Amino acid sequence: MICKIKREMKRIAALLFLVMMYLPPIILCGQQSDLVLAEKLMNEGLYELAYDEFIEFAERNDDSPDVAKAYYLAYDCLFLQGRYDDAVLKFKQFIRTFPLSPFAAFAHERMGEIYVKSKHYKKAKGAFETFLKIYPENEKAEDALFWLGEAHYNLKEYEKARYYYKLCIEQFPKGTFYDYALFSLGYSYRDEKKYDVAEHFFNTLIDSLPKSSLVQEAHMAIGEMHFEKKAYNSALSVFSQYRERYPKGTFFDKSLLYTGRIHLKKRENEAAITAFQTLIEKFQNSQYKNPALYYVAWIHFEQNNYNNALQYFTLVDKTSKLYYPSFYWSGIIYERQGRKDDALKQFMQLSVMKGAGVYRNDALYERARIAYEEKESQKADSLVSVLGGTDRKWKALLLKGNNFFEKEQFAEAMEIYTGIVRSEANGVRKDAIYRLASSLYKTGDFKKAEEYFNVYLTNYPDGEDRKEAMLLFAECAYKLKKWKDALERYRNVKEQFPETKEEKLALMGEGWTLSKLGRD
Repeated sequence: MICKIKREMKRIAALLFLVMMYLPPIILCGQQSDLVLAEKLMNEGLYELAYDEFIEFAERNDDSPDVAKAYYLAYDCLFLQGRYDDAVLKFKQFIRTFPLSPFAAFAHERMGEIYVKSKHYKKAKGAFETFLKIYPENEKAEDALFWLGEAHYNLKEYEKARYYYKLCIEQFPKGTFYDYALFSLGYSYRDEKKYDVAEHFFNTLIDSLPKSSLVQEAHMAIGEMHFEKKAYNSALSVFSQYRERYPKGTFFDKSLLYTGRIHLKKRENEAAITAFQTLIEKFQNSQYKNPALYYVAWIHFEQNNYNNALQYFTLVDKTSKLYYPSFYWSGIIYERQGRKDDALKQFMQLSVMKGAGVYRNDALYERARIAYEEKESQKADSLVSVLGGTDRKWKALLLKGNNFFEKEQFAEAMEIYTGIVRSEANGVRKDAIYRLASSLYKTGDFKKAEEYFNVYLTNYPDGEDRKEAMLLFAECAYKLKKWKDALERYRNVKEQFPETKEEKLALMGEGWTLSKLGRD
């Protein structure tokens, strides 16, 4: 009884709505008025109310020729509400109940769409293939061809996807999905980095269907592809053309972001700031505002304009993914400004923030680094232990090893360095190899030290400690009485690093080695 009252109240509300929306009001009687009401509700996007009306019509008029239509449209309302699980069950039930109804074909096709939207792409392929086999001439064949292409596309089966997109275009040159098929063809080639072919299809869409809702996005896709190819000048031109053609375009703000990024890539910082600043000022509610703020902050940071950088980092919204890196770099700025207490406070806050992700670990690392610098080893060690198995763990452990090294506690340092070298800590493995070699040298194990210096010099030709490593590599040969090797290595240091401290030491080493060889 209560359900019936609620349904009737909804129906009355729906009627009042339609009377307000349509003048003169709909004046129909009996069964037809109920069905018209339901369809009007559906067309207005009031799917829940429409569903109730369709079901009520079908239950009251089970002998009506429109009963199958009513049930189908009711279940379609579930689909349009995004209630995909319920809709699939109802469409399956519909096909069993009304197998000869023309709406059975529509139910088959809708099930395929549901599988696509719920990311069950293999099921979607099966549903659309069955539909096209049973109903090749059905009015929904165009839909099925397009969505079958989408199913293959999402499974990265690009050739098959393109086959169905092209069929859709060829068989339905004036169809509903013509522009969508062209657009998806472009994207399928873009995903495979076949940019020239992709651009052809995007341009075909732009030129042949200038009023399509996808034209602006196709235009942007061309610019983005030029950006991905690092063809920055042509990308700038495409984005500029977009803004000229669509002064109130949907992607105007995005085009400004890309323009700023391109200028940044070209190291045209002032032009980059102008683009980003335009975005920030004109599009206060844009999803690209926070990235623009972050980029402007980063430009100032790299130019050591720390006050300006800090101003923009602090403007990044808390809801943005860029909030945490902005918070982190603000801490770095405080430290560079000599405001160590503010920096520590910043890192402490970040290290306990929920959702900070990797930046929480970065903050813990910075706290450990500062503690080691302040000779607060126990506190620093405790922070390192908190990092556990994270990526920052190895960098923090390197700090711990360096702390032991500076205290000349080489055995403890070597234990840590060895652990890092044996790990997959690619980010700090290079430094650990150099430090391990140096520790071995300090403890007089010249043979092993020579081995690790050789590993460092062979694998890291651009390593920042290369000068020192080459000199110590030569010293190892000298200590091991490998005079010819030592002489060659000292001379390499002289040649590669003239007018440096290492050159002077290498010159002395060369002299001592020559004396050992009995040469002048």
